[in-house]
This record gives sequence, structure tokens and C-alpha cells, in this order.
Amino acid sequence: MSFFNLKKIFYFKKIIYIKNFNKNSVTNSTLSINHIFFKFMAWKSIYIFLKNKLSRNKFNKIEIFIQYRLRGEFYNQYNQIIKSKLNSIKKKKLIDYAIRSYKKITIKIYKNFTHKDKLAMKILYNV
Repeated sequence: MSFFNLKKIFYFKKIIYIKNFNKNSVTNSTLSINHIFFKFMAWKSIYIFLKNKLSRNKFNKIEIFIQYRLRGEFYNQYNQIIKSKLNSIKKKKLIDYAIRSYKKITIKIYKNFTHKDKLAMKILYNV
């Protein structure tokens, strides 16, 4: 985790793991409430971990970047839902769920970094 590694990040040439494709994993599973929930919980866990492990001052310095990443992840999920072949009722259900989830940990801000960030803020907070 690069935010938590306060010393440095370096390149390691040896293979330390092999990624196995699992169709039921969070990243590969079918688009569903569970898919959104577990991806959201992964990002929420990172947010809570950093908030608990870093001093308040250090966390405050990086929180805007964490928030930026959370909004990016929300927009990626939103876009995935919109582009899916699900019917409009299922899409609405998933979008509403994603909005409710990400509103719990994102902060309403008025400075947007990118076009995608601006769209995420508009969807989440109508800003």
C-alpha cells in the first residue's frame, strides 16, 4: 500500500505471487448488488485503515487524494452499470445502491480534478 509505506517503494524483480482468474471474484463477478458491495467495502476498508494508522495530520494531507480515488471508483462502477446489458430497472437499482454506498464515505467538495470527478460529484451530490 503506497500511502502507508512511509519509507519508499521499490521494484522487486522476483515473482512473489501468481494471479489466478476466478469468475466469482469481486473484479470478475457478474454485475450485481454483491459485486458493488464488495468493491465498495474494499475501498472503505482502505479508507478506514489509513484513517486509523496515520496520524491525523498525515491523514488530512492525503484525504483529498483518497476522496478523489473513491469518487473515481464510484464513477467506474456507475459507468460499468450504464454500459451493461441489464434492463433499466436493474440498472436503476444498482445505481441507487452505489450512490447510497459511496455517499457514506465521500465528502461533498466543490473542487473537481478531472471531468470524471466532476461527473461523479454531479451524480452523487448534484453539484
